[in-house]
Amino acid sequence: MFAPKFPMLALLVSPALLGACAPAGSFPSLAPRAAERAAPSPSASGPAAAEPAPPAADPTLIARLGQLVADARQGQQAFGPALVSAEGAIARAGAPRSESWIEAQLALSRLEAARSPSVAAQGDLDALVRERNQGGAPPNEADAAAIAVAAEQIRALVAGQNEELARLSARLAD
Repeated sequence: MFAPKFPMLALLVSPALLGACAPAGSFPSLAPRAAERAAPSPSASGPAAAEPAPPAADPTLIARLGQLVADARQGQQAFGPALVSAEGAIARAGAPRSESWIEAQLALSRLEAARSPSVAAQGDLDALVRERNQGGAPPNEADAAAIAVAAEQIRALVAGQNEELARLSARLAD
C-alpha cells in the first residue's frame, strides 16, 4: 500500500489538487441580484401584516342557541309556580300512602313535568353539539364561545331544578 513519508504534507496538498478538478468557465455570481436588493427583507418590512379577523359565529347557530336558551327559560318560568305548589303539598303531606301524601307525589310529578322544556333544551343542545362534531372540523372560536355560553345558561337552570327536585323528594321520603 502507498504510505507517504510526509502524511501531513499529503493532507495539505490534497485540497489544492481537488480545486484543479473544477471545470473552467463562467459561473453566475453569488452576489445579490438587483431585484433582491430592491425588495425589502422580511425583517425590515416593519410589522407583520395583520392576520385576517377570525370568522364570525354562524347566524343559524346563534339563532338555534337563542331558541334553546329561550326554551330552557320557559321551563324555568313554569317551574317556579309548580315549585311553590309542590312545597305546599309536601308540607301538608301525611303518612305514606295517605291522601295528602299522594297529593304531594302528584305535585312533585307536576313539578317534574313543568321543567320539561328546560330538560329538552339541554338534550337538544347536546344533540346539536354532537351533530356539529361529527362533521370532523372543530367549530370556529366564535361558534365554540356561543355554544359554551348557551350551554352554561341551560346547565345552570337545569342544575337548579335538579337540586330543588332532590330537596323536595328527600322531604317527602322522610
